Amino acid sequence: MRDINLDELRLGPIKAQDLLRFTKDATYIAVGLGILTFQKAQVCRREAMSKLQDKIAKQF
Repeated sequence: MRDINLDELRLGPIKAQDLLRFTKDATYIAVGLGILTFQKAQVCRREAMSKLQDKIAKQF
């Protein structure tokens, strides 16, 4: 694995407003991904329940 040397990287001053905007965007992305993950889990749970109910119904 290569080492990354950040000593030569020159960044200008970071404005508070830019940092706030970046933080807000990152928060929206994180919340959105959390919601999508939860919804995907719900779909998987419903599919599993449906398959299980079908399997049980076939036994009786």
